[in-house]
Order: sequence, then structure tokens, then C-alpha cells
Amino acid sequence: MLDIYALMTRSYSYSKFLVLIDYVLNWVYMIQTKMIQTKGYAAHQAKAPLRQISFERRDPRNHDIVIDIQYCGICHTDVHQVKDERGGSTFPMVPGHEIVGIVTKVGCKRITL
Repeated sequence: MLDIYALMTRSYSYSKFLVLIDYVLNWVYMIQTKMIQTKGYAAHQAKAPLRQISFERRDPRNHDIVIDIQYCGICHTDVHQVKDERGGSTFPMVPGHEIVGIVTKVGCKRITL
């Protein structure tokens, strides 16, 4: 909670004040964030076939990128996860982490390679 009295009496250090301002700005940014409509193929329970689903992703933040996925591979670990063979799988699950795609959007503080 913002302590207005402490700010007015300068009992907050300048660094704590900057952290507080950064927190408030991030909170405001999260409220104003637009959502990206996305489609994928998900298993809704263990050993179930994949079905197309629609879901939302948030807009990229400062260090994020958006990739328009063109191709996706399913590895052996993905198969184990979809079948819940190791336990602890969360459903619905969109398997696949080996992707090829086109970067369509980048955050403002991206890392240059």
C-alpha cells in the first residue's frame, strides 16, 4: 500500500520510491495490455486426442517476442506428458516446444543477437 504520509515526510528513500513507481507502472501496463487471439491443438485429459482450441496470450512486454508458428515438432517427452505417464500433467495441454516460425512482434527492450 502506498504510504502518502511517508512520501510527504521524505522518510522513504529515493531508491524505494523508484521501486514503488516501477511497480505501479507495471501494474497499470498489465491492466492496459491487449490480448492476442491464438489457436492451438490441446489434449483436454490424459491420453485424449488433440483438439483445436482458441485461447488468449498477452501482448509482449519489454523483453518478449511474438512468433507466428509455422511448424511444430512433438518429441518423445511431449508424448509422455500428454499421456500423463510421469504424473503431474496439467490439462488442457498444448504439446510441442520445437518450433519454426516468423517473429512478428518484439518488446521494446529486446536483446540484440
